Amino acid sequence: MKIGIFIAAHDGLQSMLTGVGVMVSSFVEAFPEIKKEIDFLKNKEIDLIGLAPYLKKDSNDFNIRIQKLTDTICKENRGRLIEISTFSDGSSEKSIWGNHLQWRGASLSAASVVNSMENKYDIIYVIGHDTIFSLIGKYLLSSKKIKFIWVPHSLDRVFDDESSSDERIKIEAEAVHAINNNPLFYFGYIGESFRDILIKEYGAKDEKLLSLINGIYGSSQSYFLCRDDIERIKTKYSIPKDKKLIFSWGRCVSQKGYDLIISAYKEFVKKFPEYHLILLMPTETSEEDYVEKVKNQIKELPQESFTAIYSFDDKLPNYVLQNSNLEMIIFASRFEGNPIIGLEALYFHKDSKILYSEIDPLKELFNNIEFATEFSLTSGDLLDKMLKVESQKKIEGSKKIKFVDNYILGLSKFFK
Repeated sequence: MKIGIFIAAHDGLQSMLTGVGVMVSSFVEAFPEIKKEIDFLKNKEIDLIGLAPYLKKDSNDFNIRIQKLTDTICKENRGRLIEISTFSDGSSEKSIWGNHLQWRGASLSAASVVNSMENKYDIIYVIGHDTIFSLIGKYLLSSKKIKFIWVPHSLDRVFDDESSSDERIKIEAEAVHAINNNPLFYFGYIGESFRDILIKEYGAKDEKLLSLINGIYGSSQSYFLCRDDIERIKTKYSIPKDKKLIFSWGRCVSQKGYDLIISAYKEFVKKFPEYHLILLMPTETSEEDYVEKVKNQIKELPQESFTAIYSFDDKLPNYVLQNSNLEMIIFASRFEGNPIIGLEALYFHKDSKILYSEIDPLKELFNNIEFATEFSLTSGDLLDKMLKVESQKKIEGSKKIKFVDNYILGLSKFFK
């Protein structure tokens, strides 16, 4: 039996700027392990094919390491990386994400590639990530040998951001309709709260939902710190060695609540000047208004009390998480799916105190964790909780939610 496995994603195949990208790249990198553990895939001829929107190779968002990783793994599994045409000029990830026209066009382009290769395979599996590839199921040929799973990482009725619109709601409704009405189509849910939302808010059928809960692929090259990485980080960022550290990271968007963190820290550092705030806030896909707001807030902090970084550095989080001076990790998100940054914190940190906002996905991660403290979405309550935990002793502990285990659970029901 000859099998084609197609994975379509806007990030993670030749760039890695978002949590979606981390999960997509983890799937590609871990694919040799995953296929060994799924009975149906054993002793089969499998072609692994990546479908990525065209991205200019001189774009700041192009990641040669990720592109080579994808290309290598695909070729080792008889497949290849294919760049598909979309309405984007390929200048940036922001352009690739685009809007509702880009989402429809990208889904149609990806489906067209799959349709054109249908005769090569006995069975085809298609995995489409996020809204941009939600409509693949609508555009695939009617075929008894093509199976599709849509993995939403963001949803309009949860994410109140720059992508929210009536058109997005319409696209999500079309995607749900296509999946509900095809016996070979499924949803992959990244967290239990997303599962509930898909059922209650979107009308997804319960039997259509497969567990593809986010996790960490601890063996990933992305998390490996060599001596050169460590020396580069020390030299580039000048993180103080003699101060207690507070850390938060993620895209520089209102969703992540950096405005709350900076406001709370402004008062906190007056009482505890021995602390230093590190914010890794990549702006590659950010709205300019929010970036300007954050930068104006940061100007009000004592110059020596913070390190603000505006370009993504995939090695930095692990470096900071394992720093013995790290005291607090803060997640001030206003909404989330199942955040990779939270999973990374639980997986890699040594004995830091975690503060998290009172939203359901973060509660799922951190409830009943002894070293985690919840706060309401105000800078005042965050400050109160920071002051409270400052005097508390560090508690050793971690919670390793493993990507491969989670994906095998759901994909074993899809690949059959």
